[in-house]
Amino acid sequence: MDSLSKEGPQARPVVSVSSGSALLVGILLSTSASVACGGDDVDPDTGVRRDAGRDALADVRSDANVLEDATTLSDTGRDSSRVDAAADATADVEADAQADTGAEDTGVEDTGAEDTGAVDTGVDSGVDSAVAMDADVLCDPSPETVQITEVMIASEGGAGDRGEWFELRNLSVCSIRLDGVELRTGTETHVISSVVLPAGEQVVLGQSDDPLENHDLSPDYVYGTEFRFSNFGGSLTLLHASAELASVSWSSTDYLTGVARQLSRGAIMPASLGDAPFCNATGSYSTDGVFLGSPGAVNPPCF
Repeated sequence: MDSLSKEGPQARPVVSVSSGSALLVGILLSTSASVACGGDDVDPDTGVRRDAGRDALADVRSDANVLEDATTLSDTGRDSSRVDAAADATADVEADAQADTGAEDTGVEDTGAEDTGAVDTGVDSGVDSAVAMDADVLCDPSPETVQITEVMIASEGGAGDRGEWFELRNLSVCSIRLDGVELRTGTETHVISSVVLPAGEQVVLGQSDDPLENHDLSPDYVYGTEFRFSNFGGSLTLLHASAELASVSWSSTDYLTGVARQLSRGAIMPASLGDAPFCNATGSYSTDGVFLGSPGAVNPPCF
């Protein structure tokens, strides 16, 4: 052998990789040194190729590229996993929000009893309660509510006649208290003690309650024989608290003996019995049919 020492083949370094960059620098330095000491082709003495350093450098570079690619792939996978997890979490939150969008029902439970009331059939009974009045309520009389509707001036001729009477009608919806109402005819007067004129009805006031004297009349109030109509003409006036309620007059020619003068149904009372719409009665109220009038009943219309 030559005096010059010959180097054997340069072994490929075995490296434990802890960092891609540090590994690459170390390999480059080691390989550069080996290449500087060798030549091209095969060494005749040792049979080792002089370009082994270049092969080793190529191998190291290849290993480094693989390591770098693996590291990148690993980081990319982790990043991808993080992105996927974040996307999944976001999708879950959105799905939950869309699924539960209704407001919670906090209303009180209806525990009321079932309605078992009668069915409203819509049939009107025809009773107007607005017009009906309490039976215990009595109203005072007034010129607008009290009307003289019929008068019997003389049932018979002479001073002994006891069959005189007259009728009053209530034009209101309230029963009228006639207590204290004063009757006047000429110089004679009488104060009514106790009588009620029902709403929309009539009452009859007469001289006598004796059927033989009044010809079967049934008066609601008797004022007595001291209060008498004049057969020669006179008037009948009603006053309440000194105010006139109603008044009517007559002459000797405005009536017939035994025949009442009656106001036509629904008419306004005139000042005289001789004026229309007063007229002579045609129906009989006595059992013998001689005495004419409709005391206590609604008058028929005058023609």
